[in-house]
Amino acid sequence: MSEKRPRLNVEIDHVKNYPFIRKELEKDLEKNYPENPEKVEESLEWFDKLHDLEAEMQKIMEVVDQEMLKAEQKSLTLLGSNPERIPYYIQQLSKKYEEWKKQEEQR
Repeated sequence: MSEKRPRLNVEIDHVKNYPFIRKELEKDLEKNYPENPEKVEESLEWFDKLHDLEAEMQKIMEVVDQEMLKAEQKSLTLLGSNPERIPYYIQQLSKKYEEWKKQEEQR
């Protein structure tokens, strides 16, 4: 029995589990600020706004993922019908990647 169990990486979807997370935050804030309910409400409003932003970002990421899959499928179809273009296509992709990498390093 010397085998190790694999480690599980569990991520919580904050958007779907927000009601539970908000209740726990509210409990913690009420403990930290028992005489200041305005501070609790203000903090919860900020958390609600942050939750709304996360939900919007998740929607945008889903659309981006779908568009990327469509573009990938189109490029595979193009390359499948023109296999002689594959080296040129890879060269262009690597060039764009290097340009992007330089831009990210400059930030």
